[in-house]
Amino acid sequence: MNPMVSVIIPCYNSASFLSETLESVLVQDCPHIEIIVVDDGSTDNTADIVAHYPGIRCIRQRHAGLAFTRSNGVRHSAGEYIVCLDSDDRLTRGALALHLNCLMEQPDCAFSFGDVVFINAHGAALSDAECATLSLSKRLSPPYTGNDHYLPLLRSYYIPTPGMVMFRRTIWDAMSGFDTSMDPADDVDLIYRITRNHQACYVGAAVLEKRVHGRSLMYHDLAKCIKAMMRVFRRQQRLVQYEPAHRAALQHNMRYFEDFWARSLIQQIMGNVRHGRNWQQTGVDLVTFLRYTPGWPARYIYRRCRRLLVERLSST
Repeated sequence: MNPMVSVIIPCYNSASFLSETLESVLVQDCPHIEIIVVDDGSTDNTADIVAHYPGIRCIRQRHAGLAFTRSNGVRHSAGEYIVCLDSDDRLTRGALALHLNCLMEQPDCAFSFGDVVFINAHGAALSDAECATLSLSKRLSPPYTGNDHYLPLLRSYYIPTPGMVMFRRTIWDAMSGFDTSMDPADDVDLIYRITRNHQACYVGAAVLEKRVHGRSLMYHDLAKCIKAMMRVFRRQQRLVQYEPAHRAALQHNMRYFEDFWARSLIQQIMGNVRHGRNWQQTGVDLVTFLRYTPGWPARYIYRRCRRLLVERLSST
């Protein structure tokens, strides 16, 4: 008997991309797929779009945030395997079958994951110019393809969205799923909690097309994302404080994120100041910059001085 896969799609005012997302699931070649859309208090026509697709369940709730919405969808699902797909992303053709084969061949693994391809608002692959502007590659593949992912993920987090993951439900239930106190970094927290004690398998192919656009969460509320990620990192710091290799790996990753956050915050602050807008958000961003990226200015000045010194020496 073929197992059932539950695909949970949380939605909040994302009707413009929802049809593409649903259709990317409907064309999958798995015989038993359950699709549950959870409408998180949308004020657009999300429910009307879902109604055009017979057999897809739509659960409506008051606006409660991404972590609660995902968890609510899982609570109403019945599948042995779970995929949490963002409402503006698309599964690649055959993605669910790849996941299932991987997990059935490796029963000790808690979840499977694959590569993610980044697309723009129009659904096309990112151009070289878009990649440069967004500091993204066209495709994200893991630097490590074994089964013990905790230490590699502490060093370099390469599972940026849950849509590229299929969870085994028994493990999901044992770990109590997403921790809503970590929203919107609840998926990162769950991946760390699972991989600390369980194995995961890499399918070796692209399974998700991740849409990057102006309303993507990372750009929509950067300060909130940073605060949530820091809560996740601090939880891991407590766990690995007596494990030197893990502690060093986490410190390396936090340094990377601090630099990325600093550059993103500065870009956002300068853009708002230049256009004379969003003064309240600019204040929040400035406080976030001072609190969570305190070491970045000194590192930036050091790198700039070193580069200038090397250029001067090479020219003499």
